[in-house]
Amino acid sequence: TGRILGAEFDGTEDSGLIAAKTIAAFERFVYDTLGLRRLEPEDIALENADAIAAEIIQEPLAALCPRAVSHQDAMALLKVVCAV
Repeated sequence: TGRILGAEFDGTEDSGLIAAKTIAAFERFVYDTLGLRRLEPEDIALENADAIAAEIIQEPLAALCPRAVSHQDAMALLKVVCAV
């Protein structure tokens, strides 16, 4: 996945460095290439969480996940990340 996003690897990386390079490449793609903005905790209100979770599972970049993201997964993520 990291190479698809433009990350470069030389074969000496441990799993932590692979993850860090992949995350950096993903963030460059999402924020710089696509021009999306980072979702901040204050952007999420309890009354909007269900609708946001529905959008998360339809997100085109979700296809990069190793497994399908369910509505329940998205709600759990919002609760942890945004204290919804």
